[in-house]
Amino acid sequence: MADVEEDLRRLEGGLAAAQRVLGADHPDTLAAMNNLAATLSDQGELDRAQELQEQVLAARRRLLGPDHPTTLAAMNNLAYTLQAQGDLARARELQKEVMHASRRILGPDDPETLRSINNLAVAFRAPGDLIGAMELHQQALDIRQRLLGPEHPAL
Repeated sequence: MADVEEDLRRLEGGLAAAQRVLGADHPDTLAAMNNLAATLSDQGELDRAQELQEQVLAARRRLLGPDHPTTLAAMNNLAYTLQAQGDLARARELQKEVMHASRRILGPDDPETLRSINNLAVAFRAPGDLIGAMELHQQALDIRQRLLGPEHPAL
């Protein structure tokens, strides 16, 4: 337990230093904030994680635009935390945004698009929409089979 607390203090100190030296909108500051949020989420401190992830997402949207891959990753991170908190509807909406943007920007066959389809499927499965989840997983599988062949070991 002491190691976890020490890690959190180190991450919080690193974030404070980055904010002071680099400024709130610097990419390294936002990365430090994201890392702290991920650690907090892993430790079950979901409210603090969500607060930081909301800040990261707002900054990424403002600085990089809504369709930048880094912004989409921030949306995915926030959706994960929202789902863990039980805000399944908002998590699913964010995952839908990520999937649609990934398809539009990266193309339907990009690995990040496939990952976003699977993430959305998980968001459908969480509240019990197994049919919706299965359809999305099947979509991702169909794309992988088309790209890799039906006998590929990764399938």
